[in-house]
Amino acid sequence: FLVMTLACGRLGDEIGAGALMMLGTASTMVLGAPVFALMAAFPTNWGVAFLCLGIGYGIPVSLCTAGSLLFCSELFPTNRRSLGLGLTHNLAMSIVGGSASYVAQQSLTFSPLGPGLFISFFGLVSTLAVALTLWARARGRTVTHIRPEPYCELFRGCKRQVKCVAKTPSQKVEV
Repeated sequence: FLVMTLACGRLGDEIGAGALMMLGTASTMVLGAPVFALMAAFPTNWGVAFLCLGIGYGIPVSLCTAGSLLFCSELFPTNRRSLGLGLTHNLAMSIVGGSASYVAQQSLTFSPLGPGLFISFFGLVSTLAVALTLWARARGRTVTHIRPEPYCELFRGCKRQVKCVAKTPSQKVEV
């Protein structure tokens, strides 16, 4: 996981945090149920468990982990960034993360693939959130407070990322 996260961080430097998040969330959406189904089909096979957890879930999680802090922190103005990022992160972790094990366990009563469908569902929700942000940015809305350019280079109309540092509230210098 650590090695993959570092590699994904390097990839994020090339393609941007938004594209990295889109790859991670979309792959989570697509792989959630099939990977869980494969693990459920071979519950005692350590090779399958390694491939499913290490690669099937490891790569999407690494993609999301490497880009999420940069992507999310840029959604808030610098003077409110700690509050915005901390509050939203902790609310999401307590509501979704806190109830995830219970919901996953209960989902098994509806389908043997319940936890995988749960993972895919939240991959879909996350993909829609990232897509909405990228769509808003492509339409000219300001969704970043560090860079004037979009979050990514892979999507049409995006240019190379430029970091701007404000020397004073009215003056910016490109670096």
